[in-house]
Amino acid sequence: MIKDIVQIEKGFQSSVNIGFDLREESRVAAFIPTAYSVDLINELFGSIMPDSTQRAKILIGAYGRGKSHIMLVLLNLLFNKNRELFNKFLNKTRELDEEKYTRFSEYIKSDYKLLPIIISGSSNSLTQSFLGALQQTTNSENLDYLMPETHFMAALNVIQKWEKEYPETYASFGEHIYMSPDEFKNALKTYDVNAYEKFERLYPDLTSGSVFNPFSGLNVVEVYTKFVEKLVEKTPYKGVYIVYDEFSKYLESSITNASISDVKLLQDFAEKCCRSGNKQMHLTLISHKDISNYIDERLSKDKIDGWRGVSGRFHHIFMQNNYSQMYEVIASVIGKQQELWETYVKKNKYRFEDIKNIPTKYLVGEVSGKQLDELIFGCYPLHPISTFILPRISEKIAQNERTLFTFLSDKGKATLYSFIENTKAEFALVTPDYIYDYFEALLQREPFNSEIKKLYHLTAKALLKTQSDSLEGKILKTICMIYIIGQFEKLSPTKNTIIEIYKYDYADVKDIEKAIYNLISQESVVYLKRSNNYLKLKETSGVNVVEVINNEKITVANRYNYIDILNDAVYENYIYPNQYNTEKDIVRYFDFKLIESSKLRKISDMSEMLNETEADGIVLGVVPSSIEDLENIQQELSTSKYANDRIIFVTLKKWEDISDLAIEYKALSILKSTVADDDILLEEYELYYDDLNECLTRYLSCFARPEYHKTIYYYNGKEAIIQRKAHLSKLISNICDKTYRYMPIINNESLNKNILSSTAITSRNKVVSALLENELKSGLGLSGSGQDVSFMRSSLMNTGLIVDDNESNIRICVENTSLEMQHTINIIKSFFDDTITKGKTSFDVLYNKLTLADCGIGLKKGVIPILLALVIHEIKNDIVISDFNGELKISSDTLNKINENAANYFVQYEEWDEAKKTFLREIENLFESHINENEKTFGKFMYIVSAINRWFMSLPRYSKELKKLYIGTGKYTELSVCELKFVNSVRIVNSNPRRYLIEQLPSVFNANLNDKQSYLFTASEISRIKELFDNAFTNMRMAIINDLIILFGKIPGKDSLKTAVTIWYNSLKQETKNHGFPGNENKFMELCANITNNELEFANAACHYISGLEMEDWSDDTIANFNKEIVFIKETIENYNANVTDEKKLETNSIKVVSVDAEGNEQIRTYGIVEYSNRAKLLLNMISNDLDGVGDSVTREEKRRILFELLESI
Repeated sequence: MIKDIVQIEKGFQSSVNIGFDLREESRVAAFIPTAYSVDLINELFGSIMPDSTQRAKILIGAYGRGKSHIMLVLLNLLFNKNRELFNKFLNKTRELDEEKYTRFSEYIKSDYKLLPIIISGSSNSLTQSFLGALQQTTNSENLDYLMPETHFMAALNVIQKWEKEYPETYASFGEHIYMSPDEFKNALKTYDVNAYEKFERLYPDLTSGSVFNPFSGLNVVEVYTKFVEKLVEKTPYKGVYIVYDEFSKYLESSITNASISDVKLLQDFAEKCCRSGNKQMHLTLISHKDISNYIDERLSKDKIDGWRGVSGRFHHIFMQNNYSQMYEVIASVIGKQQELWETYVKKNKYRFEDIKNIPTKYLVGEVSGKQLDELIFGCYPLHPISTFILPRISEKIAQNERTLFTFLSDKGKATLYSFIENTKAEFALVTPDYIYDYFEALLQREPFNSEIKKLYHLTAKALLKTQSDSLEGKILKTICMIYIIGQFEKLSPTKNTIIEIYKYDYADVKDIEKAIYNLISQESVVYLKRSNNYLKLKETSGVNVVEVINNEKITVANRYNYIDILNDAVYENYIYPNQYNTEKDIVRYFDFKLIESSKLRKISDMSEMLNETEADGIVLGVVPSSIEDLENIQQELSTSKYANDRIIFVTLKKWEDISDLAIEYKALSILKSTVADDDILLEEYELYYDDLNECLTRYLSCFARPEYHKTIYYYNGKEAIIQRKAHLSKLISNICDKTYRYMPIINNESLNKNILSSTAITSRNKVVSALLENELKSGLGLSGSGQDVSFMRSSLMNTGLIVDDNESNIRICVENTSLEMQHTINIIKSFFDDTITKGKTSFDVLYNKLTLADCGIGLKKGVIPILLALVIHEIKNDIVISDFNGELKISSDTLNKINENAANYFVQYEEWDEAKKTFLREIENLFESHINENEKTFGKFMYIVSAINRWFMSLPRYSKELKKLYIGTGKYTELSVCELKFVNSVRIVNSNPRRYLIEQLPSVFNANLNDKQSYLFTASEISRIKELFDNAFTNMRMAIINDLIILFGKIPGKDSLKTAVTIWYNSLKQETKNHGFPGNENKFMELCANITNNELEFANAACHYISGLEMEDWSDDTIANFNKEIVFIKETIENYNANVTDEKKLETNSIKVVSVDAEGNEQIRTYGIVEYSNRAKLLLNMISNDLDGVGDSVTREEKRRILFELLESI
């Protein structure tokens, strides 16, 4: 029985509480020193040196790392002079470092010591914690006489407060003391300790049991400072060493509620400690994590900055993950009965020898040499893999009640002690499932969304399908442990690992294999990953997933080619020529794709593949159908059969059939999309999918990663020696250098690409627009440090295309540039020149030359609009750019559209003769006042046509709609066909300005385009028609005035309109003038009465009143209607005037209204009586109803006045 052989070392306890165990020497003696713990204690110890300025520290380490025990030993070293207590520690130190041993020994011999003060708990008030710890220490160490004088003042303040605010309490106080209150207060003022102690005893009786806190409201740092001063002066102590144990608990519970004063307290205390000099003050905080990990971003900025300031004032000491020394501690705890142990080891020699191989195979790099013996023999009965897991699981999830140490020392269930006591196995080993059982309670308490909780949840569900203590149950727990640790490079969850763990408990390995099989196939709670043979826990959905996948695979196989599936799964789609891209400041790349060998053999011209991609070349992975086919294709690739300058071929060295995995991968991707509402089934599909994704990724990586040494590369019919990806990138760089030998260097990666961001396009537009201006400005008018300036400098200034001496002497100098840039600019110029003879040509021709590899330039489209604008600047008045709908403005917007789809845009270079130049100059002069100077950048034709259109739009409506000229007395002159054609051509915004000016306008006047004189004739005719239309409205208006003169019986040119109208008006009788006519007669007579010498004013007003339109808006029909209406009005007035002498008729057929104006003059107005129409009757009813509706709120007099004013206005 191993319980007779193995025992837990006496004196070793599971956990340490610094406050409780400070003077328990047995706890110090039981400390197990390691090299790491000695170094750590030495680092902490170093701050007691007189010149130290690093006395504020924070010790950070996970649960179960021994922080408290190390600090307990340190504190005892600082005040306990019992050397025997530290023998084990000193011996280990001497073994490791003689200098450290001497330092500790001499200190113990000296009379130098520090007083330990322990702060513990998670009080919300740091002030209370610090002052409470000081008070507790002074009480326990009988150092009350060192209390700061502020104790007496605090008591005095309380008595004075009672006297003022609580008279009953003050009276009761007076009854309990042996002197008068005033005498008692004087005693406190003279620091009478007896008086203070009497007050301290009375305080609870007078305040319902409260304990007097003399430090309330005091400056904590000042209190400690005064205490230390007296401590050093009156005791052997040289200072204090303050430890805040479990400081992390305070942070967890109070960091969000901590006041600014608490934060400042820590900052001030840390600074005071570091400056304490010979009157030493030390402060060490013990925490599980750095303060920054507890800072909640929801805190106010002041608090966040404050806590970060606290963290910055403390020297951080991190307890590193030195697991080999943890093994040393574990081995120290597990004691052995030496004689029995040696016998036991001999008896199980072969088993121990076999176990020694486990770290080599499964814990690679973890231990070696002496440490290996310690791991195997020292930590027995822990299985080596359990020893590996134990400190790591403790670090991840341990809490105070369950840690590595509690597992080793406690006597509860599933502890090491319990195992030793209860095992009956001949060769007993603690396997990982036993550790799972011990820490299960902590696993249950893990945060809900944590990965550890998810693993535990899966394990717990899986355990429901088997017995927890069965082999299957143990395997499930072990897999869970391995995944929680997550160090697969050292301990992987494979079938072999499981066998290695349990083969000592189960003699037949087949039992273990069967248990694993049951978990995979029968219970479906474990999945064997095909990518790495890892066993992975899963939750079963109840669906036979394998059967569903197999059925879907049949469908997928009929619809998809597995090579297409692989190409879709490729994650490294592009391979970059890094050296070339860096030197040229451009981004080129080769596509990576796979192709079946059978399909490759069907391609007669490899250039077909290059035409299907925008990449600069292709790395083509060839996938054969068999081992024999692999050999054949490798031989074929070694010939010139598939040679192409921009294609690199690659094959695997060994054939591997990946088709079935690819089909299954696609099947799973489809199945995943069908079960969005079933989380469990979806998770199960994702497990299979992710596994296959890893398989395919590993397969595909072989093609693109030469360092795996699983592929052969071929280029131009020869095997290429490529051992690393850098070699592949170098080969592609060489290909690009050779292919794009004429490409000019433009050092701007943001511009040097095919697709620019919207911001970059806006910046480029500014450069293009500046180049299209008629006159170039210094710096192209751009300034500052924006992206537009960067584009301008990199593409134009730095390349030498533009020379700017900042003295308004900016110029284009192609000859100053590199040979590559000169070649590129010449290609662009030649393209425009060729259109002289070839006619209108698509920009696609130019873009193919600039971008395709065949021409050796390979420009990125992002820079082309700038180079186009540079060339167009000098020829824009001679070219026409158009699309399928007509001519376009030469602008940055147009060049952007060309850049997006060059095939849809065209250009033509216009060859000018003197006649055309003169014609355009004449037309430009003719419409000069309507030219927009800014439009001149759009091209010569565009701005002239726009000016013509603006002229036409500026004409009065009458002139724009003119079809015949009104010459007076109802007579018209018809416009000629040419005149109408011209107007109609101008009326529409022409989409082909060049064609319109050079071809359409001359044809309007039937001019012969081959006759140079025809352009002069056309210009002359346009000038004549322009003048005709410019004067048309004025001439019409004068004709109307003449018509009015004639109408009133006078002769135009001899008599004025005023004379004619005035004579006529004065001839009317007063009764006629006073009569209210039904039409516009009264308005007209009013105009006549007020006529002035301004004939136009009278004509405009009369025409507006009669027609309802301004004369500018008249048409031919309006003129005719006006003439009829004015004659009718005149005749109506004259007829009434002729009959006005019939008094009786007037009385019976009219209404007479007599009013007196402000000057006392009588005004008479008569109105004829007419029959009511239906609408008039409706209006009468409405007015009557409204008058009745207001009732007496409006008086009768007010109603009459309203009606009379309405009558006057009609």
